[in-house]
Amino acid sequence: MPPPEILSSLPKKESRMGFGTELKTVRPKSAIGAKSTIELMANSGLKYVHATSRGRQGLEGDLEKSRKQLQEIGFVARENVEGDLDEYKTLLRENEATLSKKRQDQKLKEDSAAACNQI
Repeated sequence: MPPPEILSSLPKKESRMGFGTELKTVRPKSAIGAKSTIELMANSGLKYVHATSRGRQGLEGDLEKSRKQLQEIGFVARENVEGDLDEYKTLLRENEATLSKKRQDQKLKEDSAAACNQI
């Protein structure tokens, strides 16, 4: 019988009876579902979705989570703001994602103008 060091270094022969154990490498043990309607839409390719519920008694519901996620990615729509028009305009002005996109667009425009003037 060869020493155990040699036996452990040799590739093991696959068993003919798998009993489903070979599927562990194919798919994860658990799949994490979407936590909000926005995640569902982003991961599934759906075009239209509706938030399922409002929060109750201090808990944040799906509607509030979805609105917050939309604001974080820079999508501010009048339909997503429950307050008056002033609150909507304030969100448009102060949204960090929208501001950074505007800054990038402005920088791109300036760089393009500078490159055009150099010619």
